[in-house]
Amino acid sequence: MSRRKIYEGLPLPHFLPSKGLGGIVLDVRGVSKTFGGIRAVSDASLQVGTAKSTH
Repeated sequence: MSRRKIYEGLPLPHFLPSKGLGGIVLDVRGVSKTFGGIRAVSDASLQVGTAKSTH
């Protein structure tokens, strides 16, 4: 388990959206991965949107 402390009220880094913004924050398309001669993933896509954090 991480010993890192999370402090409430600290400002977000400039590259993270504020709570008022929404939409897609990560869009990955056409990803393929092989391990040796074995194809693990072929032409995969992923979209991650903003979400509200719950405690």
